[in-house]
Amino acid sequence: MNDPTPPIPPGADGCYHPATQPEVQELAKYATLRRLQLRVLGSGHSVPAAIGTTAADGLNVRLDQMTAVTTPGTSVTVEAGCHLGPDPRDPASNIENSLLGQLTARGLGLADTGGITHQTVGGFLSTGSSGGSLTHALESQIEAITVVDAFGQVHRLTADAPDLVQAENPFYAAGVSLGLLGIVTDVTFAARPAFDIVGHEAVTTEADCAVDLFGPGAGGKPSLTTFLRGTDYTRMTWWPQRDVGRVALWQAKPSTKPFPGGAPKPYQELGAYFDAAGLLEALIEGREMWVALERSIRRHWSELMAVYDSEQAQLGEVGADLARQLIAIVEAEKPESPVTIFEQVLVNEDFEQVLVGLYFTLLGHRSAGGLCQQMFTEAFGSEAAFEERWSPLITNKLFLTLDKDKIGAQRGRPQEFWDHAWSGLPMDNQISDDLMPTVFTELWIPLDAAPQVMTTLRDFYAGGGFERTGTYACEVYGAKASDFWLSPAYHTDVVRIDLYYFGRSAEPPDQTFYPQFWAKEVLGQYGYRPHWGKYLPPGDDPDFGAAYLASAYPRFADFLALRNEWDPYQTFVTDYWRSHLGIAR
Repeated sequence: MNDPTPPIPPGADGCYHPATQPEVQELAKYATLRRLQLRVLGSGHSVPAAIGTTAADGLNVRLDQMTAVTTPGTSVTVEAGCHLGPDPRDPASNIENSLLGQLTARGLGLADTGGITHQTVGGFLSTGSSGGSLTHALESQIEAITVVDAFGQVHRLTADAPDLVQAENPFYAAGVSLGLLGIVTDVTFAARPAFDIVGHEAVTTEADCAVDLFGPGAGGKPSLTTFLRGTDYTRMTWWPQRDVGRVALWQAKPSTKPFPGGAPKPYQELGAYFDAAGLLEALIEGREMWVALERSIRRHWSELMAVYDSEQAQLGEVGADLARQLIAIVEAEKPESPVTIFEQVLVNEDFEQVLVGLYFTLLGHRSAGGLCQQMFTEAFGSEAAFEERWSPLITNKLFLTLDKDKIGAQRGRPQEFWDHAWSGLPMDNQISDDLMPTVFTELWIPLDAAPQVMTTLRDFYAGGGFERTGTYACEVYGAKASDFWLSPAYHTDVVRIDLYYFGRSAEPPDQTFYPQFWAKEVLGQYGYRPHWGKYLPPGDDPDFGAAYLASAYPRFADFLALRNEWDPYQTFVTDYWRSHLGIAR
């Protein structure tokens, strides 16, 4: 018991990689005995400060050796280190060893998934993550959760514990635990058959949207509340910038019919928006800007290559390959042939994510001075010119071609898709965290307030420029009411407002961009609960900090009491969570 060394050695990455539950128990006991912090790292999709410990002697644990999936009877038990789907950042992760892949091989599935699925099972549940549905929820399949507390004791928690009423059952505390109750080692789901989905995505103006976005329902259109309640799976991506005001409304439903043509037709998150007519218009109308940008690229080529050399490790194998192709195209072109680069690249679907990522990299860093600010000025002239002229042109003609402006057979038609649920529901898997890093704050608000929330946002956006809208989109979707004590949907269906921001911006959005939305004059008036894995208001914020969160969750005090019982020495508590939850030392 007094051994000063941990029960297993750390790996080359400095993290501990237990392979069995007994090894997890020993690590927990060791950390508690030595009064050290211990945190479990998943896929790293949450805000970094929320995940691990930065204490010099702290223990960061990865459960990547605990990924087994078993199917005893009518249930599926999965170890917490298993990824829901393949994680592109984990070389050992693939569809065959992911939860969704293994379920599919058994003819089984999950009722819903998040927009992405590279998270680990433990991380997805611990942050209260959810898919976009008021009808279906992954957590409705959860039958049991195993947690190892700070003393190494194993708690096998079940939803239907016969000797406990729901109000006293710690299962409902462990469902969304933020890693503060202990180490989740496995989760058991009720098995359900795999299924397919069929759906479409319409790109329209706000006025032409099939939903009455800002009212109670009119002109044959349902209100947003009614639409979210009545649609199996849906999400809306709203681009509120001046002279843009466009909406991409994605919706799907389960299907038992054979695929048309016998094969899936997957949803395309980026490629389907590009349209030949829009591209031609953008090249003609924006020729002045394209020429200026191409000249700026050539002028700063040696500097850009130096940045590429220092940053290429972040791109991953696919990103690095695309970057090499892009470099070859640029270097093969003569300076006297302006816009040729863009004519070649923009019609090559392989480069769409690269272009989007480079575009937002330029925008995200333009306020920091240096190379990006210089190139931004050379290409666009000024912030005012960009906001008034170039941003609407680029967004409207390149990224978001309206269905009614498409050419040929697709004119006026939404993008149609049909796919297996395991691959079709997580539509954001197509966006690379390396090529287009994105961060979020996500506010969960009682569903009945949805039209008022949208009206408040519309009026707020209209009262300013990019300082309010940003250069990204706002995502709107729902989540089904939950019985988990710290779920942001605890005992209420919610509409979720997910505000995007470029992940490598010059200025941290939790200090410069998100506070205006958190404020009581904007979304704070609706009594939101923020998503735990995304940016939260500061813990010391007088309106929406730790005291507010304590009041927003009826079982908050009960959760903290159980946390203190299972971890009285705060083995699993970091300064980040201490601040946001008001946990005294």
